[in-house]
Amino acid sequence: MNRMNMGALVVLLGLLAPWAPASAQIKLAAQADKLRYTVTDLSPDDGVAAAIDFTGVPAHDLYATVNARAGSATAGSAHDTRSGKGPDVILLDPWAGTHLGVAYLGTGIVAAMSLVPLPGKLIDSHVSATLEPWNFRLAPHTRVTFSMDMAIDLSSLGGVIDGEGQTLLNASFHEANGGIVPLTDGLVALIGAVRMHEYIPNDTEVRTATIEWDNDSDAWVDGQLSYSARVDGYLGSAAPVPEPAEWALLLAGAGVLCVRARRNGHMR
Repeated sequence: MNRMNMGALVVLLGLLAPWAPASAQIKLAAQADKLRYTVTDLSPDDGVAAAIDFTGVPAHDLYATVNARAGSATAGSAHDTRSGKGPDVILLDPWAGTHLGVAYLGTGIVAAMSLVPLPGKLIDSHVSATLEPWNFRLAPHTRVTFSMDMAIDLSSLGGVIDGEGQTLLNASFHEANGGIVPLTDGLVALIGAVRMHEYIPNDTEVRTATIEWDNDSDAWVDGQLSYSARVDGYLGSAAPVPEPAEWALLLAGAGVLCVRARRNGHMR
């Protein structure tokens, strides 16, 4: 059974506990966690064992972009590179009650935001986190399967809003003939006026992203692997709408995603 990393989630809740607005009109969170892989021998009788080699891979970096605009003015931005060793949190508070941030805990990443309206202002905010690719080598006649748990939780109180969450697992393989094969799997969720004549205020999605590729050649091949999480929020001008729920409920909702993932997932 696949499980969202419960230990990482508990740590994240603790790190972000002080970062709790009293009210929010839109809350978005996207999480990619617990990367894993398996290898399968496609030719058991050829005398070459199935293998993948990450030897010599240095500590990879976390690239984070966090920005918010109110009207035509940039209210706050952060473009940061951190050593991908975790735990690490990058937070931005562009104005009272609005919080954006990225958390990296060594097993995965979370991008999240909570927005409150500003009278007379259109708000446009973006949070993204990408881990620098791993380089690896794949043995001849070997199948590799990468898997990662993905979860997105988007909610709003209504109004003129649009929100999107996206998580991606990316891999590319350099074939023996010189070609490059890019593969991507992930999860996308949307709220707001995203469908004709339909308004979607909330969306919660959970799935396991999987990438599988066969090296059918007689030579080792090179490859790269990376993953990312992103949320984008748009909030139209309106009077602030109070909400008794705290920001912590957004991340607590990720706990529900963990439970669902445990129930619905299958161990590879």
